[in-house]
Amino acid sequence: MEQNCEMIFIKRYKFEALVEEHFRKNCMHILMACKAYLEGILVGCAFKSQYLEPEGQKGNSTCFKFMLSKLVPKLVEAFVAKGYDCAEYSKNRRW
Repeated sequence: MEQNCEMIFIKRYKFEALVEEHFRKNCMHILMACKAYLEGILVGCAFKSQYLEPEGQKGNSTCFKFMLSKLVPKLVEAFVAKGYDCAEYSKNRRW
């Protein structure tokens, strides 16, 4: 499978555009999920529906919550810098 430089550049460009579009469309969902995880909902659980903690589970670790609380303001800052529509969310939340 031989590829020339032009094809590699085109693939990379399209991938970057895909990633950009993903975060632009989902920035609010990402921030809402982070908030839910900080409140104790297990990663991977549906946070929009009523949450029932599986038996034997105690929520996310303190270390995970601490690291996430440090990451979220940086995410908000990056989303706002890119012009993504999450400024309203960031104004009303204290991380």
